[in-house]
Amino acid sequence: MVYILNLIFTVGYSFFVKKIKILYFIPILSVWIIILGGQYEVGTDYNNYLKFFYGIRDIRLFFLQKEYIFYYFMKIISNIFSNGQVLFVLISGVESFIFIIFIKKCEQLKFLKKENLFIFMFLYLGYGTLFYNQMNTLRQSFNVYLFSISVLYILQKKIKFSFLVNII
Repeated sequence: MVYILNLIFTVGYSFFVKKIKILYFIPILSVWIIILGGQYEVGTDYNNYLKFFYGIRDIRLFFLQKEYIFYYFMKIISNIFSNGQVLFVLISGVESFIFIIFIKKCEQLKFLKKENLFIFMFLYLGYGTLFYNQMNTLRQSFNVYLFSISVLYILQKKIKFSFLVNII
């Protein structure tokens, strides 16, 4: 039910957006962070990530797998916060923000018009699978979004920016 309400809210809100500016997406970002970050015991990996967060399982696994950003991300937030749910809230926030940057970049390159934003959001939420995912997919979604943004930079012939985004 919450996903249907999110679909209605996001598509309806994006229909009335005057301009594609990150500031205008704060209501959508807020709802997405609450939905994705507020999931409790959703997916097969939920409890495993909490074990990493609380130090029950060794996070060096991510370092050994060369997932350096996620390794340091886990180290930093587990030292700052005491509740493991913050891991899901922060990741969903960063992922949602990167997605909005992607939308903005598509609009700048004239791949997406403001008038069609609600259709794009409908397709993303109604038929895409990246929004409804487990933690492994959340980590992989970062790569999908960042790669997509780097391709948009290549189309603008901003190879240095594209390279920088791919390094992340």
